[in-house]
Amino acid sequence: MGRTELLAVVYRHRLNVIAYSIDVNDVAKHVPGAESKPDAMAHVIILGYILKGLADNVLGDGSDATIGIIHDRGSYDAVFRNTFNAFIEDADFPSRKRFSSINLMSSVTTIPLQVADLMAYENLKEVTRHESGRDRRKSLSLILSEGLMGGFLKGINEETVIEYVAYLNGLPGALRVALLEAGHIKRPVQT
Repeated sequence: MGRTELLAVVYRHRLNVIAYSIDVNDVAKHVPGAESKPDAMAHVIILGYILKGLADNVLGDGSDATIGIIHDRGSYDAVFRNTFNAFIEDADFPSRKRFSSINLMSSVTTIPLQVADLMAYENLKEVTRHESGRDRRKSLSLILSEGLMGGFLKGINEETVIEYVAYLNGLPGALRVALLEAGHIKRPVQT
């Protein structure tokens, strides 16, 4: 489906998008043990932020609604599944009963994933726009000006990756180990 058709879907349905971008070079530089496979750990970090963003901004405290997560099938299916399970199995994760499942689908056949891909691309371009000083893309300006979506798009910068390492070091042992293993890191992270 082309960008114009995806924008038509956005016009017909109210969507909340939570998207994050991260530079894998920052992950390789600051997460000990991630140097050889920073992409896997970057996916762990992003899914953690997405779960927290959904819990804080979509689920809130006012209902018993639950969310099932779907993601586009790819090279990091196991990373997503293992990260999701690590949080859901952690008794200290306050929203763990609010997430029902994580499943993979294909964006080829799943239109909401095509919209998610569009917004992820727009988020990436928005993050790099700040670095280059370019104007905002017309497609993102249109989506934002029309009030077609709720949610937010954010970039995880180098400082936030450093803060994440401190957060990771402060987690209870079992959760920390599970997240490190999901990110293909076998040795403890130390700041």
